[in-house]
Amino acid sequence: MTIGSVYDTRAVSGTLDAYLKRFINRATAGWVAALLEKAGVVQIDRGRPSRVRLR
Repeated sequence: MTIGSVYDTRAVSGTLDAYLKRFINRATAGWVAALLEKAGVVQIDRGRPSRVRLR
């Protein structure tokens, strides 16, 4: 899934950012992705665009 974090109140549909903005209207997707990676839940592909994949 594309992380898609943007500093805007709108989000690109189908991204982690769009999912999270349903709960809090902030650019948190990058931070959440990093926490999930640290917890061993996802792998981050840091290419452009950045993506996460479940482990």
